[in-house]
Amino acid sequence: TRLFGVDEIAVFSSIEACREKIAFYRDNDEARRAIVKAARARILAEHTYAHRLRRIARWVMEHFG
Repeated sequence: TRLFGVDEIAVFSSIEACREKIAFYRDNDEARRAIVKAARARILAEHTYAHRLRRIARWVMEHFG
């Protein structure tokens, strides 16, 4: 996806694929923990309110500053 890598978020393209992902992560603690850890690291590195505010401030300065 645009915001996260395939190792950071579970994606699917059909209801059946969704069911398979749910079952996979339900039954695989290590894989579930790994994807959570990777997603959390990305979120803390790039997707906090502070990151959003800096991006907004930069945009405002570029257009009105």
